[in-house]
Amino acid sequence: MKKQAIASLGLASLMVVSTAVTPVMALADTVTSPKTTITTRAKQSTPRAQIKAGRADTMDYRNIGEGRAFANLIPDANLRAAIYKCGQTTTSNPRKSLAELDAANKNTKYYDALNSSTDENAVRGVLEQVKILELFNETEYSVQNLMGISALRNLVVLDIGNDQGATHQITTIASNTFAGMSNLESLNLIDLNLENLEIGAFAGLTGLQSISLGGAVQLNNYDALYVVGSAVQYKDNVNYGSTEPVKDWEKSINTFATSLNVKTLTIIANKAIYFAKYKHALVALQLSRNVPAMLSNPEITSLAAELEQAVPKFELNKDTTSALAANLYAAINGSINQAITSSTSQIGTAGRNDADVKKAINDLDIAMQTRDYTGIAGVLENMQAAVTTYKSNVKTAAQQVVTGIPTNVTTTAAISAAITALNEALTNPDANLADLPGLLANLYTALDTSINQAVTSATSQIGTTGKNDPAVKKAINDLNTAMQNKDYAQIDSLLAKLQTTVTNYKTTATNQATTAVKRELDKNGDGNTQVAKKRAQLQQALKATKLDYDQLAILTKELNEMISKTSIAKYAVNLNGKQTYHLHKYAQGQIKGKVVNGVTVKATVNGKAIGQTKTDKNGKFKLNFTKKLAKNQQVKFSVDRPDEAYVIHQAASIARKVAVSPAITAKNFTVKKKQLTGKLTAKQGATITVYNGKKVVKIFTLKKDVKNKKVKFKLKKKITKKTKLKLVVQNTHDNGLATKTVKKVKVK
Repeated sequence: MKKQAIASLGLASLMVVSTAVTPVMALADTVTSPKTTITTRAKQSTPRAQIKAGRADTMDYRNIGEGRAFANLIPDANLRAAIYKCGQTTTSNPRKSLAELDAANKNTKYYDALNSSTDENAVRGVLEQVKILELFNETEYSVQNLMGISALRNLVVLDIGNDQGATHQITTIASNTFAGMSNLESLNLIDLNLENLEIGAFAGLTGLQSISLGGAVQLNNYDALYVVGSAVQYKDNVNYGSTEPVKDWEKSINTFATSLNVKTLTIIANKAIYFAKYKHALVALQLSRNVPAMLSNPEITSLAAELEQAVPKFELNKDTTSALAANLYAAINGSINQAITSSTSQIGTAGRNDADVKKAINDLDIAMQTRDYTGIAGVLENMQAAVTTYKSNVKTAAQQVVTGIPTNVTTTAAISAAITALNEALTNPDANLADLPGLLANLYTALDTSINQAVTSATSQIGTTGKNDPAVKKAINDLNTAMQNKDYAQIDSLLAKLQTTVTNYKTTATNQATTAVKRELDKNGDGNTQVAKKRAQLQQALKATKLDYDQLAILTKELNEMISKTSIAKYAVNLNGKQTYHLHKYAQGQIKGKVVNGVTVKATVNGKAIGQTKTDKNGKFKLNFTKKLAKNQQVKFSVDRPDEAYVIHQAASIARKVAVSPAITAKNFTVKKKQLTGKLTAKQGATITVYNGKKVVKIFTLKKDVKNKKVKFKLKKKITKKTKLKLVVQNTHDNGLATKTVKKVKVK
């Protein structure tokens, strides 16, 4: 490539590694592989508007997938937006992005899947359709990091350089960023201002054919390139705008080689991958000479010897030396993993998750991943110490459980067997502590079963209602919490508390039932009420030899509810008139009360019925006597009605002493012309009926009481002398119904 072209584009540094024989900075090159043909690009001057021409989207996609599976996979909002806007699903023209496909075909719905789905597998299914992602001129979305890019497993071309106007802010490529992207053939990271390539940055790119790192003026370490595959590893077409950072790095590798007493390589700026692989071999050589004794084995010893022979001849057998280095790392890592397995074999998963043990294992994992084996012996010793401490702690904790078995819990056969097994494990110095969690779990299960049986026994008489009593419920919950937390030291006191709580509940339930039985006995009524029936049931339950406290609580509650719902209907008997007389043939009156229609009214003398009737809708009644009344008899008028389920009809009565009806006297009655006169004793309201034979001539009503007093009444017509008249005088019902007949009235 001409330096003039580089300068004209303002690049400080440009590095491209490719399988192409022709310089890759030509306008466009074609890279051919057995699977696919792709078009890669170098620096272009195509206006961004032209590239975007025909694109359907004008939306801001920065929020796509926020809070959903897409964001979980790819945290950088700009990268998510760029993938949807620019990610193309084919490698041949015409190529369309996901956004363009959505705009052209309503059935694709890529946006909906990426934006709304909570299913990571569904999102991966969309991302795996992306084959090309070119962001070299993407100024709208500035990518900050590439975390999660490996979800695009079928990506063939990734072009995320800043050389065509993009402003991506990627400074670090982390280890395993591209893990699993075996289909990626072209990777362009031009002008990204990279500062750091972690050692495993390009791991997994087994199909890579072209890689570009130019312009990374801050980058002074290219060690990560050692993993680049054979398709690009030794091509002499790497070019730099400024070669000093790379040369300085290469010089440091030569210095390292000198320290190991092996030959140095010629400094050539376009041999970065070559030097990266050499350093990889040198580090392996250094490691082979300093393998900790605890990790050494015949395989490592053999590989170390082979490396001693191969590294000095690196230029002649680059692939063999690289393979030997990789094998040595694998063998040492295998030995470390074997040491981890051996040390933790007796502590199981629980032990490996112990904080100190886990940290030591994590430190070893990091050392293996970064190939930084400095102080590996110390880390292994730390792990062993952590394992020893864990074993001691586990044994102590198990012993505390065994010695702290609750005394109030029945020692079942299962508990005894679990304790025996634990004791054997604790006293055997060679016992596999990985079995302890299982043995403890067996003991816990047996203890929990026995505790639950104790709870069942303590609460067997109080039923569901008793178990839901707040105090009882809390005591049971406290026991459950202790079992969940494996805090068996509290079990004895908690069981005792439960027993006390249950006893208190029983006493309370009995007292409440007794109080309910005695409450408002007047609401029993005639025995047909629900109160009477429920009270009888509760009384019977209290007499039981073995009290059923669940039944007591239910019946008590029901009785109290029924008493509260039951009402008493009171009545009053009102009789017409102030006196009952011996001549009365009936009695009239009105019933007052809650329900007055159809109420039965009875009249009795000495408990014997002398009449009965029912009231009308207004409570009024007329009761005919079936027997004659006698002087001084006590006549009782009563009203009663059968009780209903929740209504007690309270009986009411009134008594009257029978009086003699006031007598009537009538004498000296004569008629002269139209006037009737005579002497009369009668009560106000009495009727004087004048008859001519059977024909009523006139009826007069006495306006006031008279006693042997002359009275005068005017007839309508003059009565002739020969007319035979009689009259009948009768007091009103209220005045006793006495009657007097004057058989002959003299006519003058």
